[in-house]
Amino acid sequence: MPQEWITLRREDIRLRTFNEHFSATFLSPLLLAKAGFFYVGVDDQVQCAFCRGVVRDWEINDDPRREHQRLFPSCAFILGWSVKFGNCNMTLICGLSPDSMQLNALVGENLEELGITKHSGPRYSSYATLDARLKSYNNWPSHLKQTPRAMALAGFFHLGTNDHVNCFHCGSGLRNWEPEDDPWLEHARWFPQCRFVMLMKGEQYIKEATESMSNHPKAKPSLSASVGNSRASPREASEAELRSLLGTPIVQTVLAMGVDLSRVRQALKYQIRTTGQPFNTVDSLLEAAIEIQHHSEHRQSKPENPEKIKEQSCALEVSASCETSTQSVDRTQILEEEIRRLKEARLCKVCLDEEVSIAYIPCGHIVTCVQCAAALKHCPLCRKNIKGTVRIFLS
Repeated sequence: MPQEWITLRREDIRLRTFNEHFSATFLSPLLLAKAGFFYVGVDDQVQCAFCRGVVRDWEINDDPRREHQRLFPSCAFILGWSVKFGNCNMTLICGLSPDSMQLNALVGENLEELGITKHSGPRYSSYATLDARLKSYNNWPSHLKQTPRAMALAGFFHLGTNDHVNCFHCGSGLRNWEPEDDPWLEHARWFPQCRFVMLMKGEQYIKEATESMSNHPKAKPSLSASVGNSRASPREASEAELRSLLGTPIVQTVLAMGVDLSRVRQALKYQIRTTGQPFNTVDSLLEAAIEIQHHSEHRQSKPENPEKIKEQSCALEVSASCETSTQSVDRTQILEEEIRRLKEARLCKVCLDEEVSIAYIPCGHIVTCVQCAAALKHCPLCRKNIKGTVRIFLS
């Protein structure tokens, strides 16, 4: 057996074969490698390193391992047989379970070289959205060349004092801005380890920024304000208090994620009623609102009264009998609807503005744009912790 085939029985080696030419961008290379496949370099064509079966023409809902088992049920890898020089997965290589894998290295390979960025949640989640950061610039010095929008886009929010700003993601701060200072460039120069900068601008930009480092005013990290929560008794929230809470950065962040306003209000009222205090993190409010949504959907899904169902059925029959059964369908409308559906499928499921451009590891879901991905700690679809991200480009 050629040496390269033996080498490809290592999961990390198979993962390295996937590059920008792999056309099935909706599939996770990590899941494909775990299913025994490596990329052959043509379109979306992959091959098993054990049975040598080839699979191509992948569809969005395909599961790599399930397809492997369906097409090649006698494959030794699928059957779990002990094969000579058998599969060596990344659990064995790294000494970590897949769920707790820290994604620091893959046997001498830098993850950044594979296009994988280690993911960590934002330090200041209440400023995770662009709108929340923009609202912090009410007292931004008007004489400065740097505009609030440029600063907010670069991840900074204003601390309310002079020109002091902090990055919402890495938590580091800058001040003493000069007219020639570019927010993105300064962010990359002073804090090259910031994952938000890495996600938005890429490794090459950071490298060039640090290499061009020259004499600049000393950056001084801004201290995050710690707000102590005084003890409070459970009580009913007044309408005025609810209106006030709806304007806070935490609530605005959750609303910007697309959560229904009525669910947020219910979550706030329940929190005040049971604890006497508002939510202090975006995650806690988001989870409470989602839980309320789930309870609501569960109640709506309960069987209705049989008599009521019978009445509705009769009404539908009468209505249907009044309609012409031979109505022609406008083909133009169908095409327009299909185009709209395809466009929506490519939109970020959080902001609904930008195209999806980030694949999460380890779950493999592709549901958000770069900006929204930087604000999250868990996948919006499956709620798994995001350990790493891969930038993708839809053709």
